[in-house]
Amino acid sequence: MIKHTVRLKPLDDLLGTGTKVAVLRLLCANRRGFSGREIARRVGRNAAHVHVTLGELVDAGVLESERVGTLHLFRVREGNLWVERVLAPVFEAEARIEDRLWRDLAQAAGAGLQSMVLFGSRARDDSRPGSDLDLLVVVADGASVDDVRYALLETGLQYGLSAEATMVPMCELPRWARRSRGLWENILAEGVAIAGFDLGELRLHVGGGEPRPGRGIPKGRVAQS
Repeated sequence: MIKHTVRLKPLDDLLGTGTKVAVLRLLCANRRGFSGREIARRVGRNAAHVHVTLGELVDAGVLESERVGTLHLFRVREGNLWVERVLAPVFEAEARIEDRLWRDLAQAAGAGLQSMVLFGSRARDDSRPGSDLDLLVVVADGASVDDVRYALLETGLQYGLSAEATMVPMCELPRWARRSRGLWENILAEGVAIAGFDLGELRLHVGGGEPRPGRGIPKGRVAQS
């Protein structure tokens, strides 16, 4: 009979830094070996910092390393209970909830949604806790931009995010792009199309052409309902 339980708090060590979370997210989703340099490239972190992190996670028993030629390859340790029962399910749930977030935002924008583009720190993957979810939302002419903005804000708050939507009716997009040239150029450079027309199609519209919805929604984006 167990008389007393000691709380070891292993997750404090396993998920103690953003780099550890990023490395574990990558390796739990891809059950194969990666070199330290490849891991650093994929997670967008300093290689030296990633190397230290990999050593700590190997010492913690959740990763294993194998020498292949001149490379050390790292992968999650199969059968480790923290990997199989805690970390992998957490990252899988995270991905499902993120997918649901984009679907819910597109649905909240309503039938008049023409395009939704994520930009800013969330698109660049350099956000901090509390960073806004910056969205360019292009809607059909006549749509109530205030109602859509409020619906997006409410939806974002359900996920603990502040959705700051820049609302533009489709007919006003060319004029808005000229008036807000700096912001528009940033969106073109860093934006990620979430729903509806992609950035190339919006650029065409701003330049005097017309978007062509018949080309479909690229993989990874949310189709309008």
